[in-house]
Amino acid sequence: MSRPSTSQIIKAKFKVQNLFGEEIEQYIASKFEDLNKLRDQFLPKLSSSSDEEFLQVWNEIFPRYIALEFAYPKILRTSILVSSYFLFEDTLKQLCKQIETNLFIKTKINDLKGNVLSQARLFLEGDTDLSFPDHESLWEDVDNIRQLRNCLAHNNGLVGWKDSKLSRIVHGHEHLDLDEAGGIVLGKGFNLWAFGRLEELLLNIASFADASSSNGAYT
Repeated sequence: MSRPSTSQIIKAKFKVQNLFGEEIEQYIASKFEDLNKLRDQFLPKLSSSSDEEFLQVWNEIFPRYIALEFAYPKILRTSILVSSYFLFEDTLKQLCKQIETNLFIKTKINDLKGNVLSQARLFLEGDTDLSFPDHESLWEDVDNIRQLRNCLAHNNGLVGWKDSKLSRIVHGHEHLDLDEAGGIVLGKGFNLWAFGRLEELLLNIASFADASSSNGAYT
């Protein structure tokens, strides 16, 4: 049995991430459905209830809405985005090291400055002997995902009022928004879009790496 290609391994990894992302959205939706049923059960009784009964029902439902509207989606969507970007970076470095080995390149990715994404781009596009195809818009999208991930992981998703670049990223995407406190809100469709862009860049690099490899696979 032949070993899977680099591209097949990447597709398998991101298939799992997509499944996790879909399961998270299904979980959030199911909790909203349960809460709406609870609301429909109690709301008709409120018009004839005492103040004490009203407060009891309100205190039962309202905190759950707040948690579902803000806390749960943010925590769950952020966690899968952060883990997926970690997977992306780890795979990206492996691909570049595979190319280093296969083509006997003197410049090593670890010798370059910047974050992993910047190092990989310098490595792939800076060496004229590699002739790596141009993917400007794809690199830009992935760098935007990187910046969002960093803000979510290290600053609780809060965008500073001076951070005009991150604000433009948020306002320029249909599945992103800012809440009243300036916190990033990941919409329902953002993670699946992000996973697609991360996977697409890796697959482009993997095709290049496979062409440079005798066995077309990495471990």
